Amino acid sequence: MLCSTSCILWLIVAAAVWLLLAAIGALAERRSGDGGRGPDGVASPRPDLSTALAALLIAVYLRLVHRMRIEGVEHLAAAVGALEGEGGKKARGLVVTANHAAGIDPLLVQSAVGGSFFIRWLAAADTVSPLVQPFVEFADVIFLKSSGGGGVGGGNGGGELAGVREAIRYVQGDPTHTLMQGRPGVIGLFPEGRIARRSGVITPFQPGIGLIIARSRGLVLPVVLRGVPVRDNTYRSFFVLSRATVEFKAPIDYAALGVKAGDITAELQGRYEKWVGPVVAPMGRTNK
Repeated sequence: MLCSTSCILWLIVAAAVWLLLAAIGALAERRSGDGGRGPDGVASPRPDLSTALAALLIAVYLRLVHRMRIEGVEHLAAAVGALEGEGGKKARGLVVTANHAAGIDPLLVQSAVGGSFFIRWLAAADTVSPLVQPFVEFADVIFLKSSGGGGVGGGNGGGELAGVREAIRYVQGDPTHTLMQGRPGVIGLFPEGRIARRSGVITPFQPGIGLIIARSRGLVLPVVLRGVPVRDNTYRSFFVLSRATVEFKAPIDYAALGVKAGDITAELQGRYEKWVGPVVAPMGRTNK
């Protein structure tokens, strides 16, 4: 008996799980060599074979199940050039931002970036299910204390402040990070702070976004996601056919533009209103 579509999806996910677990073990033993620089020479803390195989499998899954299409690759190339310090310029860290409509969003963005660089995502600690904890640890996610809305900058907890500081250091070039060794890094965040669960709209951006961007002085690489499978369950989107588009927009240098930290959030939200749709009130959240 041939495997159904649902069965095939579970097999793909199971294989990815196996590869990622193998990668965790390989990464734990990695302490020397190329210092975390991938085959293409771009700073990346994930150059091992297991991760490469997992990335390939996930890319195939996204192409087949979500028909992923990538647009704006010239803007991605510009961001990579800034990260590498092309033209004799000082290397700059990156802050990747994206609208958030489904649980599949981080995989779409990282897969679209490919081997150019690895993204460390920011996440509220209470939004992560224990079932995915091993993968969250492998992905080196930067945790923030819950701020009520699940986002950045809404609270004053020590956990959140520590996470914000870590994110800023990582973009600037954290010398204490085992694999980056002081090179500028890349973080990813969803400014809405929660999944919108609706297409063609965004929810209000979290106030702390501007602080992270301003203090890190990283270039902002905006990403617009369209056509993702919107569901009321965070993880159900992984098993729904869709036609997802990942579009990179031109990098934004807020430091050069002279935009203050307090104004960056509103300015960036205004751009996403034009790219995605109007701002609406957030809906309830469920990870079940």
